[in-house]
Amino acid sequence: PQCPAIIEALKSSLDSPSIAAGYVNACGTTEARDAVASYHSCPELQLNVSPDDVIIANGCSGALELAITSLLDEGSVLLVPRPGFPLYEVIARSHGASVAYYDLDPSTWECNLEHMEQLIIDQECSNMLSSSSPIKNIMSNRIVRGIV
Repeated sequence: PQCPAIIEALKSSLDSPSIAAGYVNACGTTEARDAVASYHSCPELQLNVSPDDVIIANGCSGALELAITSLLDEGSVLLVPRPGFPLYEVIARSHGASVAYYDLDPSTWECNLEHMEQLIIDQECSNMLSSSSPIKNIMSNRIVRGIV
């Protein structure tokens, strides 16, 4: 059965020229960006997120595409974790970059700093992605300090 509220919302949006007659801003609608900025702001901590700093992506793949391509130039090398998310390589290669894989220790899922350092020297890597997906691990402070 049809949902009357959805049907009414669709009809209403078709009558609105700002919605029905074109594309929304590539970063997302003003209303959505305002809502996200407001939700993540915390005036008590003087943390004010501007809607201009918010990008509404088209899902995980769209967000990764935006983030990774902002780091890459053609011919650059992207360090990605092994195991990792296959989309990292697809995006990098589709923009003329290559990838080098750094190993993760299967007992802790942290990166092997010595292996990573050798890759950086050998491949002249300047960009890297962390090892959160698909293993859901966040780098420890020790690893982050070792990378920096």
